[in-house]
Amino acid sequence: GDPHAPMFQSLLVCFHFLLMRYSCQIQFPVCSPFANWTQSAVNSIIGSFVNTLVLLTDLSGDPTFIEVLAGVRDTALGAYANQDFPFDKLVETMHSTRDHSSAPLVQVLFNLPNAPIGEINVNGLSWVPFEVDSRAAQFDLSLTIETEIARKAYLTFNTDLFERQTAERMLGQYKVLLLSALAHPSVKLS
Repeated sequence: GDPHAPMFQSLLVCFHFLLMRYSCQIQFPVCSPFANWTQSAVNSIIGSFVNTLVLLTDLSGDPTFIEVLAGVRDTALGAYANQDFPFDKLVETMHSTRDHSSAPLVQVLFNLPNAPIGEINVNGLSWVPFEVDSRAAQFDLSLTIETEIARKAYLTFNTDLFERQTAERMLGQYKVLLLSALAHPSVKLS
């Protein structure tokens, strides 16, 4: 498969660890944009065709990083198998009446863009991508890890729920969790 998948899954596991520590929930749904459409109908169309996958990770039983990683791999494979099911339809199916003050189904997004982006040159015109700060949060919390352009992690947050210092602290703790997982992948989450 996708050579990007192991990195995605490892970074997602550590994000789930962080969310568990803040929420005290052992299961936490996180959505992730996914652009690998299998429908041949979109192959010849210019535009953005990104679907949203919902991934639920179970952290019960005080697992190790390796154990959770195996579970996330299975969950991701199941989600990829159903990637063509539109997120809007999933929301419609799951919530006939919903509270529009929050995002549907999930309030947290994890994004690891996997499109290789670099300098583009077409017919003598060239341009390079740049960082964009939308100043608007679509979810209560969104972690985007950019590996191609800026090589940075961005934590976007709802300012009604989080303060800037909290978000900065979360990013620092996420980094510590990543380093700990890499150094001691067989240690229990506790």
